[in-house]
Amino acid sequence: MVPLALLPCASRNFYARCADCTDTVRCALSLVLAEARDRMASVLEGTTLADANALDRRFQLLRKVA
Repeated sequence: MVPLALLPCASRNFYARCADCTDTVRCALSLVLAEARDRMASVLEGTTLADANALDRRFQLLRKVA
């Protein structure tokens, strides 16, 4: 399993407190990164391989036009 969070303090499965953190509950960076992690997870959970393949085909067509 690979963590989605950009920092360990925002991870659900690989949590680790940052070495210089003074307040894990009120850390604004941790809260923002936890929200980013949740949104990324939502996108990934709602995307199928077929969706990704269709997106890739659209990008290929755009490259041919440009």
